Amino acid sequence: NLIQGCYIGTNNLGTAASPNASLGIWVLNSPNNVIGRRDIFTSQRNVISGNGTNGFEGIRIEGAASSGNRVLGNYVGTDSGGSVAIPNFGTNVWINGAPNNVIGGLADEDQNVISASNSNGVHISGAAATGNIVQGNLIGTDRFGSADLGNFTGVAVTSAGANNVIGGTAAGARNVISGNTTAGVIIDTTSGTRVEGNYIGTNAAGTAAIPNSTQGVIVAAGATNNTIGGTTARAGNTISGNTTAGVQLNGNGNFVFGNFIGTNPTGTTPIPNNVLGISISASNNQIGGTAAGKGNLVGFNSVGGVRVNSGSGNAILSNSIYSNSGGAVLLLTGANNNQPSPRMTVASVSASTVVAQGTARGPANTILTIQLFASTDCNQAERLVGTTTTTTDGSGNATFSANFSAPVDTRKFITATATDPLGNTSAVTTCAEVVTNTAFISGRVSDVAGTPLPNVVVTLSGAPSRVVRTNADGRYTFSGLAPNITYTVTPQSPYYGFIPLRETFPNLSGPITADFVTQSTIPPTVFPPPSDNFDGPTRDPDRWNLGVLSHPLTDFDPLVTVAQQSGKLVITPRANLSGNHFNGYVSVNSFDLTNGAISVKLEQAGAGTTAAIFAVGEDSQNFYRFVVAGPNVSPSVREQLLLEPTTTAGSVLYFRSTHICAFVTTPRSSRSISKLAPTALTGPYVVPSRY
Repeated sequence: NLIQGCYIGTNNLGTAASPNASLGIWVLNSPNNVIGRRDIFTSQRNVISGNGTNGFEGIRIEGAASSGNRVLGNYVGTDSGGSVAIPNFGTNVWINGAPNNVIGGLADEDQNVISASNSNGVHISGAAATGNIVQGNLIGTDRFGSADLGNFTGVAVTSAGANNVIGGTAAGARNVISGNTTAGVIIDTTSGTRVEGNYIGTNAAGTAAIPNSTQGVIVAAGATNNTIGGTTARAGNTISGNTTAGVQLNGNGNFVFGNFIGTNPTGTTPIPNNVLGISISASNNQIGGTAAGKGNLVGFNSVGGVRVNSGSGNAILSNSIYSNSGGAVLLLTGANNNQPSPRMTVASVSASTVVAQGTARGPANTILTIQLFASTDCNQAERLVGTTTTTTDGSGNATFSANFSAPVDTRKFITATATDPLGNTSAVTTCAEVVTNTAFISGRVSDVAGTPLPNVVVTLSGAPSRVVRTNADGRYTFSGLAPNITYTVTPQSPYYGFIPLRETFPNLSGPITADFVTQSTIPPTVFPPPSDNFDGPTRDPDRWNLGVLSHPLTDFDPLVTVAQQSGKLVITPRANLSGNHFNGYVSVNSFDLTNGAISVKLEQAGAGTTAAIFAVGEDSQNFYRFVVAGPNVSPSVREQLLLEPTTTAGSVLYFRSTHICAFVTTPRSSRSISKLAPTALTGPYVVPSRY
């Protein structure tokens, strides 16, 4: 069916109301009808205005069978010129429980003017109302998109099914939703609604405000999994010029991506929302994100950029938030679990590198995501320049340091936010002014053949102190150092000695190079070699027979004694040691899929006995290292290394060392298997199931 060229609710010129007391047009369980133009001829346009003196609609499309209907190129709520209000007393266009209908279209001739209603411009409701599209319309303005002819509410999606779209990403899909008495868009008790590519609160050119008198977009309580904007081209909305907030989130679990909020569509001219850019009174919403295209531009709003009033888990990431009067990100008391803001301590630029350092707080032993911004004001987050992570200690404290090559240009402050793993993002409250600094220390760590050594720990002592690791080319850098301070650089590794051992630079004033070369190498085992069966012809002759539980004293390394005590293996340095160092490595994290655990600890064996120090520590390869120091080390306290096994049959203990003692204990007996090698030896040892 076609309804074209009619004056419905007006006189025959479309200049004054001649109202129908009830509906203008009612489509009830009827599919594939067209209301309005199908081509460029304006004579096909309907004027549907002045209807519903008893509160009924201009157009109602109702019922699950009412699908595929199109409303194209009409003036709904105005005169025939599209510039003077002739209100419908109820909603202008109501889709009630009907799926897959289109209001408007992509071509200019498809554009409806839907304005001046005493209720909603467009209302979508009912569980069966899914897949409806509202696109290319002027909702709340005249036909030029330049004057206010507002509805009470622009577009309302309430108690509806999923996947309704307001706007779209195709060329021509944009709605102008402006000038309405309350909100531009209301989403309530529904999910899966997408609001894409619209101008909400501006004129059709996006150059000046035609305010919606409350918010641009409200996502009410009970509405979840709705998206305002998006990551693809033309998905972002321009939400600007509104009387209160650009976006108000009262529902949990919604997404705000890729929008311009408080500016024109290019982000270059202020069109502020009169209070906030985004206001949140709910939980688990995402404002921006780390993926490409998710960040919003939120600028020039009169009270603040993004404010979290209540709720938790609201992640505010990778946005550009600046020139907002009250600050970029604000948290009211209790919001986002009161996640503390990072405190910036250093921001310096040398050559093309910017160094930012600071402190952060959060839950104990928690990884925090730190985002760093270059800003012209101290409490803004204008341009994202880097993202790093840091882990809090048991008291919830952490430090961070990040280098990035993005130029700071005219922006002279570095600010930061912290976000915990639950999505609680902090406010932006502190900054560090960027200062030009040419003081830095860099260098390379290599072996005697010149091969670079990656992942070597390099420590800087001074003010501040730092720890870095060498990169794949063996290089490290400490940038942005305060001048006229003494610094010491020390490389550290359980596998290498270094020449020089360390380097100290008093009163550092410029760039310094400090290279280090290894003295010797003891490479760790990064994967175990194949094991043999210990019984057959492939048995490794260098391994002890598993059935042998004790060995002559001469088989043991001359620097230590080994004893089994109540299922423990005890390694004790000999008294009055001198000569070479004794080094060993034991892997404690390399068991197979059976259950197993080993505890490693030092215990004092007795005071007053002259013996070498027996030290234990853990390195990045998850090896425990024990060292007998020498030469001529004679401490007064004798210490022992105790390794206490808890294993199951078939467990594996991997190791590699020149002098090593390895053991396992089976669940069926308390026997231990020990092996001391006077020459290089490689594991693994496997406990056969027969034990």
